[in-house]
Amino acid sequence: RIEYASRALRACRLDAFFEAVNESEKAIERLLSPPREAVAAVRGAMESDGVLAARICSSGVICFAERDRTDAAMQSIANRYAASTGKRPSVFVVK
Repeated sequence: RIEYASRALRACRLDAFFEAVNESEKAIERLLSPPREAVAAVRGAMESDGVLAARICSSGVICFAERDRTDAAMQSIANRYAASTGKRPSVFVVK
């Protein structure tokens, strides 16, 4: 899976890269039983308009969003996470 994602990214095949990220997330949830908050964060991200891929990593979630929808995606992710967990997340954008 890592090699596939790496090849897709090097070839600028972003649709394939995002698909690999999302498939990796499904495997994490199926095989590792991550914390409920992490699953809530990634699901909140995937349900947000403009988010192309999301994956649990370390102590958070990494998301890839369409550039012109980043602000709306951040707000949606924060709201969905808060509604699911009762906690307000910290959300950062790296461009």
